[in-house]
Amino acid sequence: FNLRLLFAMQGSGDYLADIRVVIVGQRGETVLSAVSNGPWFYAQLPPGAYTVEVSTSDQAQRQPVTIGAGQSRLNFYWH
Repeated sequence: FNLRLLFAMQGSGDYLADIRVVIVGQRGETVLSAVSNGPWFYAQLPPGAYTVEVSTSDQAQRQPVTIGAGQSRLNFYWH
C-alpha cells in the first residue's frame, strides 16, 4: 500500500476508529470512499496528487498528499 493514514486523539494518543475516509483526485472526482474500522487505514493509489478528507460525526479534516515512489503517511489528530 502506498498510502497510510493514522487516526488518534491529540494529547492522549488514544486511537480512533469508525472514521469516514474520502480521497479526491485532482479533477475533484472521488477516488475512494470508505469507513476505517481501526486507527490505521491503507490504500493503494495511482501516482498523483490527492486530497484526503476524513470525518467523525462532529469534526472533519483534510490534507493534501502526493503519491509517488514509496509510502506516503498522513496523521490526523482530533481534539
